[in-house]
Amino acid sequence: MSENTIICKNKKCKREINAEYKYCPFCGKSQSVQRHSRRPTGSGTITCRKDNKLYPYEVRLPAKVDFEGNVIREVLGHYETRAEAVEALAEWSRTGSKHINWTVEDVYKAWSTTAYKGLSDSTVSARKSSWNKIKAIIGKEKIRTLKTADLQEVIDYYAEQDYTYNALAKFKTLISLIYKYAMQEDIVIKDYSKFIKIIAQKSSEAKVKERFTDIELLKIEQAVGVVPYADYILAMCYTGFRASEFLTLTCDSYHCDNNIPYLVGGGKTKAGTDRIVPIHPKIHKIILDCLAREGDTLFSSYDGTALTYDSFLKQCYKPALKAIGLPDYGCHATRRTFSTRLSAANARQEDMIALMGHTNFDMDIEHYIIQQTDTLYSAILKLDNTKVG
Repeated sequence: MSENTIICKNKKCKREINAEYKYCPFCGKSQSVQRHSRRPTGSGTITCRKDNKLYPYEVRLPAKVDFEGNVIREVLGHYETRAEAVEALAEWSRTGSKHINWTVEDVYKAWSTTAYKGLSDSTVSARKSSWNKIKAIIGKEKIRTLKTADLQEVIDYYAEQDYTYNALAKFKTLISLIYKYAMQEDIVIKDYSKFIKIIAQKSSEAKVKERFTDIELLKIEQAVGVVPYADYILAMCYTGFRASEFLTLTCDSYHCDNNIPYLVGGGKTKAGTDRIVPIHPKIHKIILDCLAREGDTLFSSYDGTALTYDSFLKQCYKPALKAIGLPDYGCHATRRTFSTRLSAANARQEDMIALMGHTNFDMDIEHYIIQQTDTLYSAILKLDNTKVG
């Protein structure tokens, strides 16, 4: 080998090449020697560990001495490249924040410790359900590494699974709340959640006509005791509760005054919170059977465990509709059936407002008379005095 040649640095190549070549013409290996300047004392260290092939670059913070005189070298994190390690240490030096390595799940846990205080059980349940969907895709990702495309992937994935516009909007809202907290705590420097787009047909446009006809309602009634959870679907059609409200009712929600049994529940709107819904005779036995079961909730699974919206939809509601031979309607079809039948029975508008928990009728709920249980019960009884097709 002459003075003008060198041996390729690639151990598998080791061919003799011109010393002036920056890259080996045979294998393409760079021949330059990368030298990293030594970091100033007290600024932390970056070490390449051979026992961690995925994230070999370990960053340790400057040494500290505890009260007992022990030297502590806290690990900030492990990184795939040296450049990432340098950036993390520089960010720590600038902000003093140890949140650099926090995953989306870490941020959610920190945010949720206080965010759920004062919210209704149904709202908390809905947000936790949304979080489980989000976590499945980006929960373990470091939030500082995510970009708009990563967040958009969450929405796009569930849009492809035929989730409704409202469900996708809830996912986006929760992601935005997580990022708002991350911005406040200097965990991230940019809120990419602002750029998420929802491309899906709004549920109000896609399923506006979904309700059970009289014949379909009769089939549900005949399936009670034969098809699992047909009783729950019938109860939803005769109470008008939203699925999230229905599933959070407890045994304490049941009352009986002056021989009029009723449920107290709901919570999506101010008008809908703790509203009184009398129990129609046709579903009274179903309610009593649920009370006797003494489950975690009034409408728990048959083994007594509480049902989330997703588990109810996938394990109870959808299979029951299929077994009965009914269309694949969403849970809101039961609430629409309830309101349609009340309207067709000429129930008083103020009774309908109180039973549905609405606030956006021609007059605000606060301008109507206070409803008494007996007047609401009269409206409920009208459900069997009408035919709507």
